[in-house]
Amino acid sequence: MNKGIGKKFIDFFEYVSFVDDESKKAFLMVGNFNTTAISLYKKLGYIQVGAVPDLYVSGITEYLMMKARK
Repeated sequence: MNKGIGKKFIDFFEYVSFVDDESKKAFLMVGNFNTTAISLYKKLGYIQVGAVPDLYVSGITEYLMMKARK
């Protein structure tokens, strides 16, 4: 199944997030049930910086992930 579509999406997301020299960080939210996406984000350098329980759906915690530009 791994066709690299998620990585391509993140590459594009980072391309538009880091549009200038002032953009130092990118943020995204991911549900705690989405372990595949969480693993990908961590592999790409994102770290969890927060958690918001019940943000969209009761019983689901959304993790705030961040990546700092090198």
